[in-house]
This record gives sequence, C-alpha cells and structure tokens, in this order.
Amino acid sequence: MRMKDLIEQIKQQGPDRILINEDGDAVSPRRTSIVPDVIFIRKKDQWSLGAPNNLVALAFGMWEEEWEFALLPPKKLLKIDHFVYLMDRMIQISNKQKLH
Repeated sequence: MRMKDLIEQIKQQGPDRILINEDGDAVSPRRTSIVPDVIFIRKKDQWSLGAPNNLVALAFGMWEEEWEFALLPPKKLLKIDHFVYLMDRMIQISNKQKLH
C-alpha cells in the first residue's frame, strides 16, 4: 500500500492498535476512547501503533529498530530519524529549563 493511502486509512479508521497503559497493552481503536498523539508505522508490514503523549516513549521502545515513520495527527508525517531528533531536542530543552 502506498504511504499516502495508508495515512488516509489511518485517518479514517485509526491505527491498528492504541497503547492504553504502561504495561504495554494495546487494543483496537474501536475498544478505547484514547486518542493517539503519535502513531508509529512499522517498516516491514506497515502495521501501526498509536499512543497518547504519556506513552509515546514506551510505544517507540517496543519496536525501536523497526519503525519507519511517526504520524502526528492530523497529518504531519515524519521519517523516524527526524522524529527521534525532535524528541531528543525537546528533552534537551526541557532539561535546560529545569536547571534555570
């Protein structure tokens, strides 16, 4: 499936699963009211996992080497290396603010 078509499908139906807790449990979007802030798309099979902000790091870590894209709804698609860079920068900025 082309990435553009996959993104449209995710917009309409949600990701394949949404992470719902810190234990790593994930369910179909139809079984939860949680709205994902980030949706990761796996390289090998285009399977997707959404996560709310408080579970993004856990979701990323579950298949860290296999993610290809991070989708930030409603339509921002990032290559995974760019997403990781942005997350690192946010952590650095946050840490600097805590020091001051």
